[in-house]
Amino acid sequence: MAALVDLSWRLYPAAVIMAVGTALLIWGIRLDVHGLRRPTRDPEHILSLVRGLRLSILGLSVLGLGVAWIWQVLWLFVLSLIFVGEEMLEISFVLLVLRKRQSKD
Repeated sequence: MAALVDLSWRLYPAAVIMAVGTALLIWGIRLDVHGLRRPTRDPEHILSLVRGLRLSILGLSVLGLGVAWIWQVLWLFVLSLIFVGEEMLEISFVLLVLRKRQSKD
């Protein structure tokens, strides 16, 4: 594992990871903006916002993993993993509840 952390060419795969994180972040922000433009009475309004938030958090965490690998910052790597795990679980549960509620209406 230490060999993976200390690779001399780690910049290239980390840059790809950071590019994926940035793309997910931008996609999430666009979903949030799209959700904000919807009428508040539209049932897809809140679902779009929560999906955008989930993608934004995933993008920030993946971006954090790439930065942590380049700079070799262990606390940022661990924090990114914990943050993505906890938030994905929480937001996925919120989406499940919202979808169940929407299907009942």
